[in-house]
Amino acid sequence: MERNYAGFADKIVNANKQTEYDAFSKEMQQKTKDVTQTGYCRFYIQNWLNYFNDKHVYLMPNPKKKATFVPETIMLSSEKIDELRKKTQDDIEGIYFSSSKNYEIALIKSPTNFRDYAGVIINSQNKNWTAGMVKLELKQTAENNFEGILYYADYSPNFQKYEIKNGAFSNGDYLKENAKTEKPQGFEPYNDIETSNTVAAYRDVNDSTAYIRIKSFDDHFAKKIKSVVKANEKKLKTKPYLIIDLRYNGGGSDFSYSPLMPYIYTQPIKKVGVDVYATPDNAQAWQRVIDDNPKLPKSVRNDISDIVAKMKEKPNQMVNIFEDHTDTLQTFYPTTK
Repeated sequence: MERNYAGFADKIVNANKQTEYDAFSKEMQQKTKDVTQTGYCRFYIQNWLNYFNDKHVYLMPNPKKKATFVPETIMLSSEKIDELRKKTQDDIEGIYFSSSKNYEIALIKSPTNFRDYAGVIINSQNKNWTAGMVKLELKQTAENNFEGILYYADYSPNFQKYEIKNGAFSNGDYLKENAKTEKPQGFEPYNDIETSNTVAAYRDVNDSTAYIRIKSFDDHFAKKIKSVVKANEKKLKTKPYLIIDLRYNGGGSDFSYSPLMPYIYTQPIKKVGVDVYATPDNAQAWQRVIDDNPKLPKSVRNDISDIVAKMKEKPNQMVNIFEDHTDTLQTFYPTTK
């Protein structure tokens, strides 16, 4: 990161910030010197990356090198489970159900160097998870605030932050039976055309208004967004009004939203170009895009080769790879009559 992150100099801007960063990094090194468990490694690396407060900087698993992990087991007696069922909504400890009802867990005090609480499976609809397996590990950071690891269905560890209050996790992942909850700030208000798994959906509001709901422009969802727009293009072309609902949409790739452009375009669009930080490592990373994807179109391969050449010419400098430009659509569908 210190060598290759384009934003490093902007984040560490003066001596005071350098001192703070050095102290934070030293603290993380101290905490991780004896860590070998995959989940803990990922947690601490992500925690360190979060220091830069940059949504484009995150840790991803290598799909070609799946980590093997066997969950810890804590067997609970029936007496202990009965005791936990009697906990009130104000207690952090207790019995919780996942929002999908696939898991029933006991959240118990289980202090280690890494955690304060462990979420232990009592019942599971997933055959990978059996009674006693630790599904969740949480470290308390404030009165009702926690951070730690939620292990997904395939055991992969995922960094999480929660507020636990009135018997419910802030994002709705888990809640106690009969918990009286208010939808916390940031909790998505699903409507009648979607479920938690719906990425894009269309409906007619009335004869003159169309409505499209898009929860994410992540590049993985580009095909789904395009299909929803395509399936309803006749209505989109003829209705004078269009509502695009992007609540809680965290952004994504340009090509994911491009199918919408003909319906919202009003005039040429000025676009700011792109610079990259031309270190040897970054140039090598661009080169790997070519090397690892032999089916890339020749034009794309040539463009990336040009970028790599530019980066090698100006090491450790910002290099412009896409100029400022203006997009002008030849075909578009104004939504006003």
